[in-house]
Amino acid sequence: MSNTKYLLLAALFLGACDSSTNPIFYDETAVDDSATGDTTEDPSGITGDDLPAGTASPSKNSAIIRTAVDGEADVVSYDASTRVLTIENLPFDGDGNYQRSADYDTGATGGAGTTAGGYGVFENANIEERRAYHAIYGTGDTGTRFAIVGTGAYEDYGYSGYTYQRDAGITIPTSGQATFNGGYAGIMVFDTSNDDDSTNNVPLHFTEGNVSFTADFTDFIASDAVEGVVTDRYLYDQNGNTIATMDDLFLQGSGITAAGEMTSTISLEDTTTDVAGNDGNWYALLSGDPSLGGAELVGIITLNGTVISGTSNGQDLSGFDFNETGGFIAVQQE
Repeated sequence: MSNTKYLLLAALFLGACDSSTNPIFYDETAVDDSATGDTTEDPSGITGDDLPAGTASPSKNSAIIRTAVDGEADVVSYDASTRVLTIENLPFDGDGNYQRSADYDTGATGGAGTTAGGYGVFENANIEERRAYHAIYGTGDTGTRFAIVGTGAYEDYGYSGYTYQRDAGITIPTSGQATFNGGYAGIMVFDTSNDDDSTNNVPLHFTEGNVSFTADFTDFIASDAVEGVVTDRYLYDQNGNTIATMDDLFLQGSGITAAGEMTSTISLEDTTTDVAGNDGNWYALLSGDPSLGGAELVGIITLNGTVISGTSNGQDLSGFDFNETGGFIAVQQE
């Protein structure tokens, strides 16, 4: 395990699990790619233009799918019988079939790649493939799912994508508060295109953390009715070695739309001057009925920044921009 100091202010969470379902995350026949959806202003102040592409006319009575506006991956499905994640529309990833990563598939808790979230890590492991991609897949108990894919095989951020969804309608309470806790898993890639050494591509890294949200349903349309934080943040290399411990990530307050969607910005606990230009957003869907317990929040965090000074496994990362995309499923607490 490496103790190399890695001066970044971005990290999330990593894990491994199985699902008995075979969901289609992003089906291009059911998603409107041309716009993010209905632009009518919701009482929460959130419009379709504030959200990723996906379900054009969301409501509290419907399933909702959201996907990266600028992502290339367009259809994602999982076969639990073979433990294969299939991702379409990525160049040089072979046949698009991703298998569980042996480095993280330990089936235990408390080790690298296995924490409370129970998310699966996948890779396109066939030897004939020219580019190495990794993906993270998560599924919850109320029909929630997310998937993230990325690669460190290019000088820039390369090709990627994410998607998150719920499978059914919801009930939004009109009173009370709730806390949601869970795991957060991310993929971090680096832009080395301005580096003089054209061979100095930085391998993809994983991030992990614990996510917690507090929701106030008494005033759920308020701009700060839901807020969260990502704590216990770590950065890992592809072998599961811990590279660094990092600062907390604050998910700024959001209202809740009539369809149960949320989005806001991210702020960082900046305890160092070695990272600059950080900005990001978080997106989430409510799933289930909080008045009955066991509801979930499923969503995505995106974060960008610049490494001012730092190394990973002896590789100098100073001056490189990074992009981190992570997913979470946070479960309502008793």
